[in-house]
Amino acid sequence: MEGRGDITKRSVLDRIKNIKSIKLLPGTLLLRLRSVSSFDIVGLEDDASYYGEVILKHGVIEDIDIGDIVLDFSSNCSFIYRGERYAITNRSSCKLVLPRDNFNFDIDF
Repeated sequence: MEGRGDITKRSVLDRIKNIKSIKLLPGTLLLRLRSVSSFDIVGLEDDASYYGEVILKHGVIEDIDIGDIVLDFSSNCSFIYRGERYAITNRSSCKLVLPRDNFNFDIDF
């Protein structure tokens, strides 16, 4: 597409005003990823390890709530938005999910 300039994934994402207002496909979740130094459950494509916090879900998902923590999932769609890493994943790819109040944030990994 000549004449449109160099449109990159990063520049297009910068145009999103509110990440929580995106429309997800049925059965998908938006996770805010948090890096953990020695946590080997989650297997994303890079060397770092992550857990995810559910910040948005499609309405058909009833067994996972906003704020839940996802420890074991797979995703081939991760991106950086305003300095934070996010992933979009399917409900069926989330194998270990727990309520936020059952996760100890104070333990240093």
